[in-house]
Amino acid sequence: DIEPAFLRRCIGMIVTPNGDIVIQTAKDGICVSRDQGATWSVVANNNIKGRCESFSMPYPYDGRMAFFAYDGAGNTAGGMSLDDAKTWKPFTQINRGAVFGDVDWNTHDPKILFGLTHEPYYSVLSNDGGKSWRQINSSETGSGPEINYCPGVLDAKTLLRGNPNEDIIEMSTDGGGTWSQVTNYRTLARQPVHYGRNLYWATANGVIVITTKHGKAGPT
Repeated sequence: DIEPAFLRRCIGMIVTPNGDIVIQTAKDGICVSRDQGATWSVVANNNIKGRCESFSMPYPYDGRMAFFAYDGAGNTAGGMSLDDAKTWKPFTQINRGAVFGDVDWNTHDPKILFGLTHEPYYSVLSNDGGKSWRQINSSETGSGPEINYCPGVLDAKTLLRGNPNEDIIEMSTDGGGTWSQVTNYRTLARQPVHYGRNLYWATANGVIVITTKHGKAGPT
């Protein structure tokens, strides 16, 4: 009963543990099925349009989720829902939008978002839930090694980035100002999976857990 339009390889789909299917479309933005795909509806007043290539959500599932998108007709870079996809807060567009991103799910209404813009590729950070963004490394050219960065957020102070082309995962504890290598694993997944306060990341060596113990973050 709707006609969603997709551009290229749109993978904006979340299947929640309660069986709902939430998709991000180029034409209608967020669309939801509450009956395993038998019928669909467009979420009222949403403006989360564009080309989605990544999403993030916390586990155990509590109704929160986020899509990251670029080339949005609504001038957004995706958006976030705190109420099981019923309402959405848009992320302000920066450059063409966000091709990949992650969220600090440790607070109910997250403020820290770490993303990678699309063409040019810049690492960007939001401290206000996506209302505004800043480029965190002025030395990035937009077409260098940053094009392969895979963002992760452990907590409000700890950012992570992997690279599917290099055996390295790096960590920053100062909002992306400086980075240090924490492991030599090569990430396969573009983003980590959040479970509680831990991150689970698929790598070429298997799934690793990144957690904070005794005030220090690191993989196990």
